[in-house]
Amino acid sequence: MKISDMLTSGENIEFEITESAFCLIDEGFNCVVLFFSAISVIFFVLSSLDDSLMAQILFCFAVIAAIIVIAIETIIFISWLINGRVYKWYITNKKIYIKKSFFSREFVEIDPFRIAGITINQSFFGSILNYGVVAIRSGYSYGITVPSPQNIKKQLDTLLN
Repeated sequence: MKISDMLTSGENIEFEITESAFCLIDEGFNCVVLFFSAISVIFFVLSSLDDSLMAQILFCFAVIAAIIVIAIETIIFISWLINGRVYKWYITNKKIYIKKSFFSREFVEIDPFRIAGITINQSFFGSILNYGVVAIRSGYSYGITVPSPQNIKKQLDTLLN
């Protein structure tokens, strides 16, 4: 299904927003921290190794823990890669359409009178690099990571008022 199939007569797309790759920065930073934490545990255990059986068992546990942490962070990072750039917002002169697509497609249609509020959430890195999540609350919250979230919020406020 295309967005043009969803539009009613007289409805025009004012602008569209695609989720930015900035959403990967925070999660990528977390994965890097976890990765180096796991590696540092291995080096710590290696530095304290001697030939005792207890040291060998401790080393095996440290390696297994590091492999588990690296596997978990890899799964988390891949899920962020998959989920990143799958949301697209279409702001029309009458409604907001949210399209989610990767393996399947989902369209959400939001009437302006159902919008309870628009919020901006910026992490530490987001405030430095000027990106953040713009979220529309309308019974359910739909958020999208964008550069210059304050400008997007102003545009949304202008269209909705």
